[in-house]
Amino acid sequence: MNDSISSTANAGQLRGWKEIGRWFGVDERTVKRWETSRALPVHRVPGKPRAPVYAYSGELAGWMAAQGPADPSANAPPRPYTRPLFRRRWPVALVAAVIFALASGAFWLFNASRTPAPGASGDHVRRLAGNSLTALNARLEQQPRTVRLRAALAEEAAAALRELALEASAPLTVRREAAMAYRRLAIIRSANDRPSLLDRTGAREALERALALVATDETPEGKRLRATLLIDASRHAAADGAVDQAQTMLETVAGLLGATPPGDALHRDWILAASEVAQWRGDYARAIALAENKALTSASDGDADQAFQAVRARDLASEAKFYAGDVPGALAGYRSAAQAATAGAARWPNDLRWTWYAGREQWNVGSTLGELKRTGEAVTTLGHALDHWDALARADPEDESVTTYVRAVRLSYGGALRAAGQPAAAARVLGISVGETREWLARRPGSYERQRAMVVRLSALGDALAGARNLDGACAAYGEAASYIRSIDAAGKLSKLDRDAVVGTLRTNATAACPTLRV
Repeated sequence: MNDSISSTANAGQLRGWKEIGRWFGVDERTVKRWETSRALPVHRVPGKPRAPVYAYSGELAGWMAAQGPADPSANAPPRPYTRPLFRRRWPVALVAAVIFALASGAFWLFNASRTPAPGASGDHVRRLAGNSLTALNARLEQQPRTVRLRAALAEEAAAALRELALEASAPLTVRREAAMAYRRLAIIRSANDRPSLLDRTGAREALERALALVATDETPEGKRLRATLLIDASRHAAADGAVDQAQTMLETVAGLLGATPPGDALHRDWILAASEVAQWRGDYARAIALAENKALTSASDGDADQAFQAVRARDLASEAKFYAGDVPGALAGYRSAAQAATAGAARWPNDLRWTWYAGREQWNVGSTLGELKRTGEAVTTLGHALDHWDALARADPEDESVTTYVRAVRLSYGGALRAAGQPAAAARVLGISVGETREWLARRPGSYERQRAMVVRLSALGDALAGARNLDGACAAYGEAASYIRSIDAAGKLSKLDRDAVVGTLRTNATAACPTLRV
């Protein structure tokens, strides 16, 4: 029997509790508990006292796929989360098993919609396929170089569900499931707090398809899902400069929510989105008032989602205070948010939102220190933040969410160097920033969000070059920034926030260095 055990190594055999636990990324006690509470498929050599256990990775993959939306490691003891900088090979058996489950689910679901099935078997198959996809997504999200794979799987699943939902006999539940699948796809396509492709246009397309599927669903579940989708869509619209459209969406959400209690998670998310849109409008007082709403500030810190919403609210209030001129108040808020995000990352290590926000708030703290002329502290803080994000980007070049933070932090670091009296060093850093942003814009030249990013970086580079007395280079940078401003303004996409935070400073600095330049 021992010979047979050793001969199966090529079949994906894992020997002992420690190796099984390592495969899942949890400790031995957790997998032992799963054997008794969740029927984890492990084997023992028969006829021996204290027989060693072993398992096969393919069986474990199938078991994990059948566990539903919850990540099995959720019951593991809290441990510090570190995004792996050295990629470990993802078990091929796991990906193959879950793809097989999805394909099988889609096949049976397709046929179940066309042939009579007893009882609720069709619902069962849909739940099985949906749970498999959710489990795979949660598991793969922890691994580098999987964003494109997750997006492809989510797109296939959403398209299959949509085909079924458009059948004349399809119940509303199928339409809602298809809409939720498109929402999951939208998150993978564009999110700034977890790995994503950062394809905002693709995300908006997915949300539009989702909204179309539930446009006439007047059940309470349908209205709630529509509200969720509109909140997501409002954020993308505001970031694209369509602030009026975003505001209209949120007004529609208010009607859909009706008498929803303020403590409800969806109501809290609506408040957060309303704060974001108010900030894009330049109504900073309203943005602060919304972000400091009691429904957000009194959230339970024992609930990961509520606690995360509270951190986001702190971040939004601090950002609005910054633009309203209360920079010390912004710094205090950012520091509080950074502490809460760091604690959340330790408490919920499998929830990547916390890791992202911990890094985001470190960047915010450094940038705000620079605004307060505490340049030494700013350079040090932002230097560490840039090292952090650069390392994550090298570990997973597919993750556009991370590379976005790299661009943002590099911009702030260059500005801090300039403020610290190092214009030549600042120009080198900002030159890299402009180059990487130019490459990003080239992939989607019609994106006003990316054009706006070019304006900010070119303006900063112009300031650094002017400080280094390279006026020709400075005027070229300012001139290119001004051309983007005119393009954005002509399209009606120049927000009040753009005018307050970018255009005025650009005009002042460009005029001083290049008197004939029109901004």
